[in-house]
Amino acid sequence: MCEPGVQLKSSMCNRKLIGARYFNKNVLAQDSNISFVYNSPRDETGHGTHTTSIATGNCVRGVSYFKYVKGTARGVVPCVRLAVYKVTWSRGGSLTSDVIVGIDQALADGVDIISMLISFRGALPYKDPISITSFAAMEIGVLVYSSAENRGTLTLDNGKTIIGWSLFPGRALLKTSLMYNETLTGCNLPVLLLESANNAIVVCFEGPRINNQISTVIEFAVTGAVFISIDEREEYHFPGVTIKPMDAPTVINYAKSTIDPKATIKFRQTFVGRGAKRAP
Repeated sequence: MCEPGVQLKSSMCNRKLIGARYFNKNVLAQDSNISFVYNSPRDETGHGTHTTSIATGNCVRGVSYFKYVKGTARGVVPCVRLAVYKVTWSRGGSLTSDVIVGIDQALADGVDIISMLISFRGALPYKDPISITSFAAMEIGVLVYSSAENRGTLTLDNGKTIIGWSLFPGRALLKTSLMYNETLTGCNLPVLLLESANNAIVVCFEGPRINNQISTVIEFAVTGAVFISIDEREEYHFPGVTIKPMDAPTVINYAKSTIDPKATIKFRQTFVGRGAKRAP
């Protein structure tokens, strides 16, 4: 079924895109005045299109990355057909009920594989709606794969490790001095950063959003940074890691109590089943 809606007609489905549906009744029940970008299966941010292309995109010849590595781009399995079930919204977020209804509909429609690039952070496996519905899918022979998050760890030289968020693509460890200076925690003083944060991981801790801090440390080529913020989803391709404010005292107290504090940031990590015992 190709469900029509804002900027999406049922005629837009084809032999590749054989179905498109959307689920937001519970978001609307929570806020009847909400204004969606596209009240339809249409992608709002491009993330779903991007991840779907990685999995199922057709072959495209003559592709390059700014004229580098020219060749043919394709998804993992370009020959498969695609049914889309939109359950998350840039305005309204992801409600458990809408996600479950969308997955149940996909199973009722007879899909063979479900790909979900969404997650409910902090939910234990036996309470996580993704885990619960995935188990139901497994029972009828449907393969489910989901996002594994983008994590990095900050390990202090006193042995304490903090799990944070990072999109830096490098595999290498960043191990160097850790610098905490109350004058520089805003990470918005370029001259002082250049003078004081050379060959060091600087601690940035000021304000609820970190996009300005990120721009500054990237522009002035700071070696690395620890961003203390609730804004985990801010994207940056820079050797840094974002940790939660609740973990800040561990880092700050260590840096202030040690003559030569050092730290290690490890990138591209995935953690499974935190807070619960893994299945054998």
